[in-house]
Amino acid sequence: MKTKEQKLIERLKEAFYKHRDTLKLTQQEVADMLGKDIKTYQKMEAKGNGLTVIFNVLDTFHVLEIPTSEIIQLLELPPLNPSEIKNMCTDKAALKDMGENEICSYVVRQCADLDDATIATLLNILSAENLRRHKCKVPPLRRG
Repeated sequence: MKTKEQKLIERLKEAFYKHRDTLKLTQQEVADMLGKDIKTYQKMEAKGNGLTVIFNVLDTFHVLEIPTSEIIQLLELPPLNPSEIKNMCTDKAALKDMGENEICSYVVRQCADLDDATIATLLNILSAENLRRHKCKVPPLRRG
C-alpha cells in the first residue's frame, strides 16, 4: 500500500507530464525555465526525485501554468469557500457574478422546503421590485 507521500508524488508526476505535454514543452525547455539540469528535471518527472522539496514543486507549478484549482486537488487541500475566492479574485465583473450566483444558490437552497404559496409570494415581491427598478415610461396614445 502506498503512503500519502507516495500518492502525492504520483499525482504531481502525472500533472507535470500532462501540463508539459499540453504546453508542448520538452523536458529540456522546462529544465531551462526552472534553472535546472535536464537530468534533474527528468528525474523529477519520471521518478519523483526532488518533489518533496516544496520550492521545486512551486516553481514547476508556475512554469507549467497549473491552475490553482488543480493544485488544490493535487495537494488534496479543502476547496476554497466563496469568501476565500473573493479575496483571491481581482476582476470586478467576476466578483459581481460570484455575488449574484451566491445569492441565487442561497435562495435555491432555502426554497427547497417552502410551499408553493410562499414561493409565489416571493416571486411577486421580486417581480414588483424588478418593475420598480426598470420602470419604463410609455408615451401616451395620440388621439386624432
